[in-house]
Amino acid sequence: MIGVCKVPLKSLIAGCSSHDKYPIITPGSASHSGSLEVKISVIDVDRVPNESFNRAVESATELHYGKEWEEDLILRIARPLAKYNMP
Repeated sequence: MIGVCKVPLKSLIAGCSSHDKYPIITPGSASHSGSLEVKISVIDVDRVPNESFNRAVESATELHYGKEWEEDLILRIARPLAKYNMP
């Protein structure tokens, strides 16, 4: 784990979008190990034409992850589960 990043989501309740950078803090210390850029858009899906909405969904789902990223994700899930005795 790189660290912990606290992202305030209070503005989303009011329906406001958010785009900002937040520091990543190393657990157990106050040192910064990087930053995380967060972009959250709030839209009213009932007011967006279907063509625009479909285009936005397609562009968001066209993220390409490599084999190395996939293996790292699997290990991050599997390691905590390894301590449990499952049949």
